[in-house]
Amino acid sequence: KVSRIARNGFVETWYDQSGNANNAVQATATEQPSIVKNGGIVKLNGKPSVDFDGVDNYFTFTNNFNFNLEPTSVSRPVNTIMFVGENTAGSRSFLGDKGSTKNWIAAPYNGRYQFRDNGSTIYDTTVSATLGSQLVLSIQCPSEDDFSIRENGSAKTLGGTNNITAAIGIRDIGAGYTLSGNANYQTMKAQEFYFHNERLTNDIVDIENDAINYYNIS
Repeated sequence: KVSRIARNGFVETWYDQSGNANNAVQATATEQPSIVKNGGIVKLNGKPSVDFDGVDNYFTFTNNFNFNLEPTSVSRPVNTIMFVGENTAGSRSFLGDKGSTKNWIAAPYNGRYQFRDNGSTIYDTTVSATLGSQLVLSIQCPSEDDFSIRENGSAKTLGGTNNITAAIGIRDIGAGYTLSGNANYQTMKAQEFYFHNERLTNDIVDIENDAINYYNIS
């Protein structure tokens, strides 16, 4: 759902395509990400994208997700997350809970993929996160509570602390933790978000390849 002001267009609702009506919504006009600027559709590598300004743009899900290995232990679990787009600011979180000092997924934070769960544990994968380039990013908890990170169909070798001990609450797109009373917003262009409650194996490869081919990602 798009609202228009002069030659600019802003996204009020990013609709859930699964049929579960868990839409991502931003009712405040000044905090809505852009999809049209100066009369032209915002694009990334020739395809439409939603532009987050890194200042106050974000969406909130109708119902939050919980990134966790054990689906029976939390409500609305998600074990596979895929993002298509481009993060262009460092030390920011692009998924999380902007009203909390916990619960964030950062790509990158200190140049690396980092996470913080609802129990305040920070997981530093020690893997450098891609910044300033379009990519297909997949994050999973595939086995033994360990994170799995894939960029453009290739698995990354992780180090550091990766054994997840508590759920990571995901309430917002484009915003994460609050630090010293100020929310943390990501500067990014987003084209797709994919959430699945299972730990996908072969299927995630097919889904990634579809995205890589459609968006012409090399």
